[in-house]
Amino acid sequence: MGRVMLIIPTFLGVYTLLMTKTRGAIIGVLIGGVLLAALLYSIKKNNVKKTVLMILVSLAIVGCIGAVTVQSFHRSYDYERVLLLKSSYAMWEDHKLYGVGFRHWAREYPNYISPAAREPDLTIPHNVIASFFDETGIIGGFGFLLLVFGTLIILGRRIQQNPHNIYYQAAFWAFVALMCHGMVDTGITNRNALQSISAILGMAFASDNSRKL
Repeated sequence: MGRVMLIIPTFLGVYTLLMTKTRGAIIGVLIGGVLLAALLYSIKKNNVKKTVLMILVSLAIVGCIGAVTVQSFHRSYDYERVLLLKSSYAMWEDHKLYGVGFRHWAREYPNYISPAAREPDLTIPHNVIASFFDETGIIGGFGFLLLVFGTLIILGRRIQQNPHNIYYQAAFWAFVALMCHGMVDTGITNRNALQSISAILGMAFASDNSRKL
């Protein structure tokens, strides 16, 4: 009965996501679901080869869906993101160690903007990794990557230890989706997104003690 009751909110959630036409979020949710399914399969079967094969096949399917999604939701300013990455890399090359300062990307962007760019007033590079490396240099950039992969490893181990705890599974899926979306948007640097993922992670880690209260 519980699984049946999940069908309606799941359907509404997927429908709402598709209606937003946010390609990064859609692909992020797909990738998160694939990695979670592969992780659960690996824990259940304890077969690394089959798990790797499953991941590759699933990611190929996600890639096809992503290609269709990109074409369906094509926007005139798509190439602007490529120019942003090029400008961000040039900015990082000049400020490798400490960066330009947190929240100072917009101030420096006019000095690195491409002549072909059509949006000179952008305030973010639309890529969280580029944002951290540009604003906080190698120190902050690698610190961010350590946070991401460290969180995923911890969640993966908790799922392995508690395979029936859906809170950890939900947190893993949501965290992967947010990190993927951050490749084309604000991601975790967005206040609402940070508050939401922090709440999800908090509920997941608190769920271990829920039965002891």
